[in-house]
Amino acid sequence: MKRLLFENKWRTSFFALAVLNAIIIIVLLSLVFLPSSYTLVNVDQEKTTSDAEFTIVSTKENLEQLTNEYLQELSTQTVFNYSISLEKNVMLTGNIRAFDQEIPIKVELNPVVQENGDLILEQESISLGQLPLPNKKVLDFVKDNYKFPEWVVVNPKEETIYVAVTQMDPPKNIEVRVDRFNLNSNQLAFKVSVPKDSLELAQKVVQENF
Repeated sequence: MKRLLFENKWRTSFFALAVLNAIIIIVLLSLVFLPSSYTLVNVDQEKTTSDAEFTIVSTKENLEQLTNEYLQELSTQTVFNYSISLEKNVMLTGNIRAFDQEIPIKVELNPVVQENGDLILEQESISLGQLPLPNKKVLDFVKDNYKFPEWVVVNPKEETIYVAVTQMDPPKNIEVRVDRFNLNSNQLAFKVSVPKDSLELAQKVVQENF
């Protein structure tokens, strides 16, 4: 009995860590790294006297490809093996290897853009093997056992994860906020505000790396 409880706790720990990794990777890759195909639109240098604002527009196919390439590289360093598919919601599927067994996992998250440019990830469902897990219990475990940056707030009661994108601290005083994250219409867009003296540098970095 003790061994069974230990195995269940051990598997739950790895599962929760997989969920946490997926959430952070999705957010950071979508907001910090540009996809291999992107469009810059609506460059507005007259909004303020010191900032220039532009919009980065991409597709879920580009973001999905970039995220899965990163996850594939990450899986070689851990016991986790999972991938992301962007359909109507964000779907995480994969396996956790525990005690010489492959345990399938599946997580469904619904991204909701806030008026201020932040993002809420609503937890739709989580399952381990054929067993559905209670959303609140998993988020309770994640919140109690893992340290998050200040701009990520886990709310087990609401079964959500609040990602305060606008509170991130990117380099060169660049401000980022989510404009659109509509998977149904395949519209992903992010507003970026850059000080005019840094705009030329930012454009150069984009051209050289993407």
